[in-house]
Amino acid sequence: MIRLHRVAVAGLLSAAALMACSEESARELLVDPQFAPGGSTNVNLDQCANDPRTDPCTWQNGNLNGNNSVYAEGLAVPFRLALEGLAAGAHSININYDFTAGGHKAYDFLASVDATELVNICAPGGGGRSSLCDMGGGSNTTMPGIVPTSTMAFGGDAFVVDGKSVDGAIADGGVPTNLTIYNGMITGISTVSHAGPTAGNSTGNVVVNFTSTGGDVAFAWSGHLAKSSYWNGPGDPDGAGEVSGAPWHMRTQNLTVNGVEQGAKNQDRSIQPSAIIEDPTIAISKEVVTDSISAGDTLEFKINVWNEGPGDALNVTLEDTLPNGGLTWFEVADPEGACVIGTGAASEEILACSFGTLMPDDTVMITVGAVTSADDCGQVPNLAHATAGGEVSADQTVTAGDTATVLCPSVMIDKEALTDTVSAGDTISFKVLVWNPGPGD
Repeated sequence: MIRLHRVAVAGLLSAAALMACSEESARELLVDPQFAPGGSTNVNLDQCANDPRTDPCTWQNGNLNGNNSVYAEGLAVPFRLALEGLAAGAHSININYDFTAGGHKAYDFLASVDATELVNICAPGGGGRSSLCDMGGGSNTTMPGIVPTSTMAFGGDAFVVDGKSVDGAIADGGVPTNLTIYNGMITGISTVSHAGPTAGNSTGNVVVNFTSTGGDVAFAWSGHLAKSSYWNGPGDPDGAGEVSGAPWHMRTQNLTVNGVEQGAKNQDRSIQPSAIIEDPTIAISKEVVTDSISAGDTLEFKINVWNEGPGDALNVTLEDTLPNGGLTWFEVADPEGACVIGTGAASEEILACSFGTLMPDDTVMITVGAVTSADDCGQVPNLAHATAGGEVSADQTVTAGDTATVLCPSVMIDKEALTDTVSAGDTISFKVLVWNPGPGD
C-alpha cells in the first residue's frame, strides 16, 4: 500500500489501475495525512448562551445577546475550542480578549470553564463540539464524554488601572482560573500582555503552548465579566454592565503547528451589552433611636433596608431575632405593613418582613420598640439580617446591628434620730434621706 501511494503521488499510476483499487484502499489513500499536509486543521470556537441558568448552557458559534443569555457582572462566560486534524508535535495558540470596551472593564480575567455556569463540554450545537466526544461508540450529550488530560492555571495579572490591579479582581472574584485541554498537554501559559488605551478599547492576551500526539484537541475556559463593585471609581460604576453600544469579544489567534503559523484559523465571538442583567446591591442599617434610656422607658431600634442598584432587588426579606430577657416587642412604625413579630423555637421574638421587589434607590424603614424594666439593665445588643436576590446572581445577605444601654437607678436610704436621748414628754424626731446616685432615673 505504501508503494501504491508513492506511485499515485508521482503520477505514474494509470486511471485504470486506480479504478482497480479496492474501495477500502481508495478510502485509506484519501485520508492518509501524507496527502493532506497543512490546511487540514479545522478550528472552531463556541460560547455558551446560559438562558435559562437552571440548565447546562447552550453552545453556539454565534454571538450572545439578551435573547439567549442572562449574565451578570461577576459571572463567567464559558468557551470551548475544537482543533480538528491537528498534527502531532508542539503547538501554540493565543487567547485574546477585550479587557475594556468603551472605557469600561469587560472581561477582566480568564477563568475555568465551569467557574459560574452549568456546562456540558460535549453538548450539541455550535461548531466547536469536539469529535473526541464521539469516542467510545457514539455521541455523549448528557455529560462530558472526554476526560481532560491537562489543566493549568492562567496565573496572575499585575496590571493596574486607576490604582486597582487585575490580581485584586481575581481575588475578589473568588472563582477558579484554569485552562483545560482534552487529548493534549499544556506545557505553558504566558503572563497576560495588555494593549490599547484602557480609557477606550483595550485587550488582554495570553499565549498557550501545548503538545499533541496528533488528531483532535479541545480547550475549555471562560471569560470573567468585570464587577463594578470592584472596579468602581468614586460614584462611577466601571464593570461589564456599564458597557453600552458595541459588543466585546473573545478571540483565538495565531495558531502555530510545529512552529508554522496556520493562516485563516482565527476565531472571534462577541457578547452584546443586552446579555448583561445588572444585579442589585442590597444594604441595611440599624440604630438605636436613643442610645441610653432609663429602665421603664421604651427602647426603640430603627432598621433601614435599601437597594443601591443598579438592578432590581427581588424577594427582599428582613429577619431580626429581638433581644430576649422579658422584653415584649411591638412595631412602632411599619409603613409598608410588611412585617410581623412572631415567636421562635427558643421562645424568642422574631421580626420577619417581606418587601417584595425594591427598585434602585428604594428604601424601607421599620421601627420596633419594647418597654424596659429593672430586669433589663445594662447593654441590649441586636442584629438584623436582610436578604435579596437579583435576576441572575445568588442571594445576598447583609447584616447590621447596634447596642442600646438601659440605665437603672441605685436608690439609697439613710435614717437617723435628730436627738439620741429625750425625756418622757418630749418630741422625738427622725430624719430620712432617700437619694439616687444613678445612672438611671
